[in-house]
Amino acid sequence: MRTTPEDWLLSWRTCNLHAFLISNPSDANSRIALNPWVGVLRTYGDGTTQPCTREEAFALADALTHLGYPHLAIVPLVSFELLQRPENVIAGHLTWNQYRPAERPTEIEIFHHKTGARIWHPLELQAEDEQGNFVARRLYPELEDRLAALPRLGVPIVMMIPQRGAKGPDGQRQPRLISESYVEHLVQRARVHAGLLPHVTLAVCRHGGMTLLGDANLTEPQIMALAGHVTPAAARIYVKRTEVQRLGAARQRRDFIEQEAARRERKSDKTGNRGSK
Repeated sequence: MRTTPEDWLLSWRTCNLHAFLISNPSDANSRIALNPWVGVLRTYGDGTTQPCTREEAFALADALTHLGYPHLAIVPLVSFELLQRPENVIAGHLTWNQYRPAERPTEIEIFHHKTGARIWHPLELQAEDEQGNFVARRLYPELEDRLAALPRLGVPIVMMIPQRGAKGPDGQRQPRLISESYVEHLVQRARVHAGLLPHVTLAVCRHGGMTLLGDANLTEPQIMALAGHVTPAAARIYVKRTEVQRLGAARQRRDFIEQEAARRERKSDKTGNRGSK
């Protein structure tokens, strides 16, 4: 039987489909070696991306620190807390010289490559204490405590000293950015180490942080301001609907009904009082 170009194309597609659908082994290291690319920086599929919780983001960071990568451990936290895309952090766009600089001592600059926006994100505010004095209130103390513990390897915050490769004139290996493929490998190892579910990736840390803003009842303009989104539609992709939001909406609805009922009752009482005079 003669093989047509269409037959070759079908055969090629079938082989590639089979390569991506083969079952993963139960052993974590074998699974990572088989396919280190799946579900680390981005999550694809027909359904809605499941966001992670704040506890899961910190658990992933703790696992990366335990594996010996404290700088990389900053990525899930920055993605969740400051809403920077993880690929931007890994690429070196989160820098020490833009962290509380002299001209903006209470802020950090967050770069978003999709929009080109550079957002100066507030890190603290002045709050009044019980004695009436104004004191600095840190907005991200857990993240900043971890930043304070990191040695500064270079201008980018997230770097590493390679364990292999050429050494410099001083006999030391020079710090460098962490390759995306190695990040993917380490995140999978950390997720297994922490016992986290497969959906907990660097990408969903940002989804989780955005969803937390919805749970906190922030307005759409406030969410856009923090996340650097240009349009409301872009922000809505990330803010997932949750039980907290539904409960808040139901409570707000009930409050409105009761307020309206009370208003009508007061109006009826006033009308009745005028009629009795």
